[in-house]
Amino acid sequence: MQEAEVRSWLTPDEVAVRLDVTGHTVRSWIRKYPKLGYKVGGRYRIDATSVEQIAAGNLEAFAADEIKVAG
Repeated sequence: MQEAEVRSWLTPDEVAVRLDVTGHTVRSWIRKYPKLGYKVGGRYRIDATSVEQIAAGNLEAFAADEIKVAG
């Protein structure tokens, strides 16, 4: 039996704390790079693996069509 993949989803404010930026900055990144996060129930959520990419300096990668953040 295969184990289901479990993803960790973060709020913009949680991401902001991890990256030492403001929540406003994270939300502006999501507007600029829609593949970075999703709106769920009217609120943004960002996959934790995306945060790792951002921390590694890969924010621009979310503009590329070949990057798939979640799903």
